[in-house]
Amino acid sequence: MRPGSTSRPSPRRCLYVYGSASALPKLLLLLLAASSSAQAQQAARMKTDPVEAAAVNAVFAKLRQTASSEWNISGDPCTGIATDGTVIEDNGNFNPGIKCECSDQNNITVCHVTKLKIYALNAVGPIPQELQNLTRLINLDLSKNYLTGSLPSFLGNLTAMQYMTLGTNALSGSVPKELGNLVNLVSLGFGSNYLNGPLPWELGNLAKLEQFHETLVADVGENKTFVDGDVGSVLVGGGVGGAFVGVPFSPYMCIATLLVILLLFHLFLPLLVVVPVTVTCIWTFSNKV
Repeated sequence: MRPGSTSRPSPRRCLYVYGSASALPKLLLLLLAASSSAQAQQAARMKTDPVEAAAVNAVFAKLRQTASSEWNISGDPCTGIATDGTVIEDNGNFNPGIKCECSDQNNITVCHVTKLKIYALNAVGPIPQELQNLTRLINLDLSKNYLTGSLPSFLGNLTAMQYMTLGTNALSGSVPKELGNLVNLVSLGFGSNYLNGPLPWELGNLAKLEQFHETLVADVGENKTFVDGDVGSVLVGGGVGGAFVGVPFSPYMCIATLLVILLLFHLFLPLLVVVPVTVTCIWTFSNKV
């Protein structure tokens, strides 16, 4: 600075971006609005079949179960992980749960329930009749609960069914012949219940059946006959006082064995002390040549 000169402030260079302060929030709002609109349009185009949605809600309500928010988003069952690749079988984190398959119909994606699992969750009560409205079910697992009442005949209307597991409950009564309509069944299980009576002949229609687990208890006077089923071989065993021996026989030999034992009891009962006798028949189905 020269003597006698006055100081002047250095000129400042400022960069102005006109409108940037107000445009940024507006841009974010527009993006959020567009995203929300897209999600709303997708939700409007994708929905669970209303009859099946009502059926799922009724089944869960009657069996005192709560749908997870991971798949029952905003009250629509076929949403979230119910429609993605999450595996429901043998998945403890997905219980209770459903799986759905969706398809486009007139620019609207309609979803149908194909799998339903309520496994070992203390579900109590009879099998809800609304279950018959889930006609696209291929996999049903209600095992290890406290289900009561009979095996309903309407289960025979679920003809798409491939895997049905109802074992380890408190079901009673006879096996309905309508189960013979489930010609797509690969696996059927209703063992460890209180079912009784003979197996219906209509089960012979299940040509695709590979696994069959059941236990029937039939009262014969003071004695009981247990009929257990599984895939493997056909066994007939007779035992006194809880002992059991088994040899391969046909189902007809099993029936003949029961008739002989009943005849012996009829002829010699006045001369003998009543001894508990158990006859076990293990029925099997084999479709492999």
